[in-house]
This record gives sequence, structure tokens and C-alpha cells, in this order.
Amino acid sequence: MLGSVTDDNKGISGMELEYESYLKGVPGRWIKETDAFGKNIAFAKEKYYDKTDGLNLVLTIDEVVQHYVEKELKATQERTGADQVMCVMMEPKTGEIIAMAKYPDFDPNNSRIPLNPSEAERLETMSPEEKMEYWNRMWRNPLINDTYEPGSTFKLLTTAMALEERLTNPGEGFVCNSFYSIAGQNFRCPAAHGNESLVDAVKNSCNPVMATLAARLGLNKFYEYLELFGIRNKTGIDFPGEASPIMQDKKDAGPVGLATMSYGQGNCNYSGATTNSSLRVRKRGQTDAAALCVQTNG
Repeated sequence: MLGSVTDDNKGISGMELEYESYLKGVPGRWIKETDAFGKNIAFAKEKYYDKTDGLNLVLTIDEVVQHYVEKELKATQERTGADQVMCVMMEPKTGEIIAMAKYPDFDPNNSRIPLNPSEAERLETMSPEEKMEYWNRMWRNPLINDTYEPGSTFKLLTTAMALEERLTNPGEGFVCNSFYSIAGQNFRCPAAHGNESLVDAVKNSCNPVMATLAARLGLNKFYEYLELFGIRNKTGIDFPGEASPIMQDKKDAGPVGLATMSYGQGNCNYSGATTNSSLRVRKRGQTDAAALCVQTNG
């Protein structure tokens, strides 16, 4: 997240890159007149400009929360054997990022050497082009630079849409038999929840109920709310390389696409830092500083 710098202290990734123009400062200058051999000319005019230090950067990151997140990610990766584990924690009322990390990660103070000794040895055997590709992959922040399907967390938005449009109420009754059909295609809920209210359906994470609510909303109204919730746009987080959401085109969605999007699947992808995220404006070199994703290739 903090990123890394070149040998001459120029930001090349993370917050170091994002705020490079504020952090770098202005070097001092000594302007004087010399002759063709570079020697000072007597009584010539000189002007000295003192250096200007770069600004400090204060993040919204809570260093205590960040510490425990990084500790738990390492433990999770060791326990699950996942290729990569990542977490972002946000202040829901403001969208401020209070913790963001991935594992395996890299040391910002030695950003070109992988923390894993075997990976460091393998890196030494690579060509310059392969090394650059490896470093870019290592420095990449998947929580910002990649998209993912939100899954069942999206059901809260679908429920909010239906409640706002007064198409349901918390006490409305539904029946979940596990299997359900939409436009001739069969789907299955993870469990047969039987009789349940809307409140129960949210607690049970019931797919058929979400599909029912989305059908009541209709495709046009559903997409209007996607726009209102900011799901179809970048968050504008101050971090380089935020990925654009991947949304199914409305004209191609149809009833099946609408149903699957209602519970967070089916071409409904966005970055891990959701709407109105912010890291904002720690001093360069200062390392102080919810959602958990476990990723396994294959």
C-alpha cells in the first residue's frame, strides 16, 4: 500500500507514486556565471535558491488495526495454503480505509527483493524483462487493481432497492424450496429455508428471495440503483491503477442476468475498495500506518 521508490527517491508504486508531486519537494539551486572553462567570473551575479522539503502524508490507516490485519493474513495464508490473501477494512460512514493489506507482500524499504528466500533466488535467474514483470506483479495491489464478484454482500443492496421502492417489507413472507427456475433455467439455493420473512431471507442469504425482489424492480430500475450506489463507476480512491467495474450490458442481461446480479454474481465485478473510498493525505519512509479474500489459483 505504501509503495516503493527508486534509488533517487522517486515514487514508483502505491502511495509513493500517487502523491509523488507532493512528497518529492524541490531541490536547491545555485545559479552563477562562469566562463567557457567553468570558472567563476569575478563580480558576476549569483543567486541561491534554498531547497523546499516535500510535504508530509497522513493516511486514514489505523496502525493498530493494520497490524492485526497483516498478522491475520499471514496466519490465514499459512493455514489455507492460498496463493494470496487480502483484506480491506473501511469506515462505513465515510468510506475511509482503516486497514488494507495482502499476503504475500514485500518490504517497502527493499522493494525489489521478495520476502520468500526461494522466490528471491528464483528472481536472480530471470532476465531483466522477466524481473520487471515479476516486480510489477509483486507490487500490484489486487484490492485496487483487480475486480471481483461481490457475492452475497450484494444482497443488502438488492434488499435496500426493494425496500426503497416499497416493493416489499421486513415482515413479508417467502418460501424457499432450494430449487427455483428463471426463464426456463434451473437454479439452486445453498439450502432449503422453507417459510421465511424478508429479514430471515437476508440472514439466511437466500438467493431465490433476492431474485424475486430483482424481478419486481425490473431491469431498468435495478440499473438505476446500480448507478445511484456508484457500482458502475470507479470509486476515485487516491491510489494508482484503480480497476473499472465490469458490468453486464443491460441490453444483454435479461431475466437470468438480473437474477444472478441480485445476489452478486454474473458479470457484476468491482474493486475491493467500494464506493467513496479514501486513503488520503505519513511522512515518506514512515511505515505506520471489511473484507477478507482468499485466492487460490487452479
